[in-house]
Amino acid sequence: MIASPRNALPFDIFQLEAGGRVLWLEAAANLEHAHSRVHELAKSQPAEFIIVNLETGDKLIMNRNIQNGVTSMHGADDPAWKEIYLEALREEDPKKLLDKVLAAETAIVERLRALRLSPEASTNADAEQVELAEAAQVLLSVKNKKLNFPDWTPSPETEARP
Repeated sequence: MIASPRNALPFDIFQLEAGGRVLWLEAAANLEHAHSRVHELAKSQPAEFIIVNLETGDKLIMNRNIQNGVTSMHGADDPAWKEIYLEALREEDPKKLLDKVLAAETAIVERLRALRLSPEASTNADAEQVELAEAAQVLLSVKNKKLNFPDWTPSPETEARP
């Protein structure tokens, strides 16, 4: 779960670190101020930032292109969890894989929470929940096969016992 110090400010700004960890930076009073702060922060530390609306759960991901200074943004139509999840699946270094899998699991849980708490249920929410469940299963498989986590899935013999 992405945690931040609780205060009255409705927007939190996070930075995605190289290892897949999420670092809380600060809170902002409104989206414009958060957007402005990310632009300021990106000048000194080009990175990927996430602005989270604590009231709705909506996330805005901002990347700064180092070559030309252009900032790209991804909103609700391109959920943040997917990129974090895909990054975990692409990771080949076993030393970095666990951190990326854990970051992806956290992002999935946060997205499920946001969908549950959203006052306006999206027509695509059910489909996205299925996609989230499938992604969680894939991550469990990665943990079992690549990270040697124990497989706690009951065998047919144990399920048949009284």
